[in-house]
Amino acid sequence: MKNWYFRNFNNVFFGLFLTIIISIGFDYFSTSESLIRFVLPTIVPLFSILYFIKYKFLNIPFIFFLLFSFLGNALRLVNLKTEDFYILNIMSLVALVSVVCIAAQKFKIKEVHKLVGIYLLTVFTISLFFVYEVIDIFRYFILEDTDFYLFVLNSLGLLVLTFMSFSYYLNTQTKSAILFLTAAICFGFASLIDYFVIYFAYNWNFIFLHKVLYAVGLYQMFKFMVEEYNRVKPIEDYEVFYSEITFA
Repeated sequence: MKNWYFRNFNNVFFGLFLTIIISIGFDYFSTSESLIRFVLPTIVPLFSILYFIKYKFLNIPFIFFLLFSFLGNALRLVNLKTEDFYILNIMSLVALVSVVCIAAQKFKIKEVHKLVGIYLLTVFTISLFFVYEVIDIFRYFILEDTDFYLFVLNSLGLLVLTFMSFSYYLNTQTKSAILFLTAAICFGFASLIDYFVIYFAYNWNFIFLHKVLYAVGLYQMFKFMVEEYNRVKPIEDYEVFYSEITFA
């Protein structure tokens, strides 16, 4: 049974992802939020269990990301008062910083080509202006100063994450880079939509879109970790094999 699971891990993992999307879709068409509220907090544990059964490869930033993502999702089961939203925003910020730390491990500024660097700097400047405009708009809807400053930090963190992941993709253009960039984009849009729903307009369509984007982003992050494991593991196996030959 265990060997079957190892051989079919990708199919099982995708099956879980598809089941989650179908559950969210079913809840959307039934116009009931009860299922989504309980599905979302289980996504991180379910993905983590399936992943960890086969792979024992988890770095510290990824562990922090999973932990605070789970805590943030679990808090959504509690009917928080408006003045307590900052707790949820802190959880989201810590999870985001954890992903930024993962991106920082891949972002090698010395390896960026000069023309690519100019292009990235231009895109970053334009994006920074866009983020400034979004922050200025949300300033009128987020009345609590703490919530607003957390929103600013989250927005800047998402911008830095997208910048690093895009640079990582341009430098390597590998499957791992594509997965990470996709995850970053999904998390970015999901976070902005979540703020829109909480502070501006409670819309069922946006809630559905937020859940789907979050699920896709999380799935892509785990696939990225699988790619990282496959990249590192052969090197470790080779080093062990070489050391055994040397010892012999």
